[in-house]
Amino acid sequence: MLNILRIPTICLALFLCTAATQAQVFDQPRYATYRTWALAPPWKEHGYKIGSFIPESYLLYLSDADPITISNQQYTLALTQDGVEVLVHPRSISELSFQQSVGDHQVIFNSDYLLCKSRGCSATLANDWLVARGEAFKIIADEGNFITLLGTRGSEQLRGYIRRTDLDHLERIGKITRADKMHPRYSIEKRQSGTLATSCGETKAVGTLIDVPKNDVTAERILALLSVAQINTGNMQSGDDGEEVSSVDNVDQIEITSSYGGEGYLNTFYLYQVEDLSQTLGSDERFFDVAVALKINCTLNEEGEERGGYRENYIEHMTLMNSKNIFNGRPIANEISMDYFNTPLDLQEYTGEAYMISINKLEHFERALEILSNRIGDRDLSGYMLTELNRSCRSEMRNPYTQSVCLTYDY
Repeated sequence: MLNILRIPTICLALFLCTAATQAQVFDQPRYATYRTWALAPPWKEHGYKIGSFIPESYLLYLSDADPITISNQQYTLALTQDGVEVLVHPRSISELSFQQSVGDHQVIFNSDYLLCKSRGCSATLANDWLVARGEAFKIIADEGNFITLLGTRGSEQLRGYIRRTDLDHLERIGKITRADKMHPRYSIEKRQSGTLATSCGETKAVGTLIDVPKNDVTAERILALLSVAQINTGNMQSGDDGEEVSSVDNVDQIEITSSYGGEGYLNTFYLYQVEDLSQTLGSDERFFDVAVALKINCTLNEEGEERGGYRENYIEHMTLMNSKNIFNGRPIANEISMDYFNTPLDLQEYTGEAYMISINKLEHFERALEILSNRIGDRDLSGYMLTELNRSCRSEMRNPYTQSVCLTYDY
């Protein structure tokens, strides 16, 4: 059995505040004792979404809230190292904190890895260390481009070497956790704009005018990043002399400048207000916005939308704009398509909700996080967005001994 240390993280007390729950105080981090799936609060009409895959050794900050009973089993409210609020079964959570279990080891491997026994080697299975996911190592030397790691496996010490560039790359794509850095790094408040959204089959054409309450901050901040419309101050109408006048002081108008929507899909818009907890309070980098537009494939019921509504099948495309990523005065768009993940299009009956990603085994998680991190360029934000885009299949469809469609694909 591997005896390795896990993080001393910088966390005195963390306050999580979301629209769904009141602020909860989270304590010293525990960790997942083995891979598991977590539910996403709050409860909705059809229960809890399966939103998060939790790898072995992932950090978990436990809430002081009372356990929640689901299907006669109690679940614990926690915050993952990515800043995602989840409900986790207690059997998956360590009894001791990371620091009590592991001490001062700084590098935790989230995937299997071949670690060189000598500097600059081309690692092979026959000659070097095969590090298993969940193992943790202490950085004992940092010289030039090489970092020396030391771990313990039973009574044996494992000394290995890794290039700094390789370690940085593994961190960027989520294959290691740096326990000496702040987790979670971001505190995120999510808001949705119903004003900008389209229903299934609806089109918002160029020139369409939409009345909105004055100072609709959510729509305003989304449109500062996503140029699909502009806000006209005041509801402008023609007066007796033909001049435009503002008729209502507390109403603005949004004018669509780039058409969107159409048959067979709908659009939703989200604003994520992010606080980077690793920055000092006065830093310009501490607060930033992320705007997201989702194009979701949908099917109208036979009676039509007005009578029977519609079903959201899967998320075809995401446009993500980060206010920190600016080029020539404009944010850079991250365009992320479902095609990147090779996810089947017929999982909705197993997931219960629309998805772009469906994580149903460890390999799905590893590859999806790597793809998102490469596209978005921010490991911490990618970990959070992965949960936003993921809906895992029900537990019986994730059984590795079945031939379920949920398991028969790879990203």
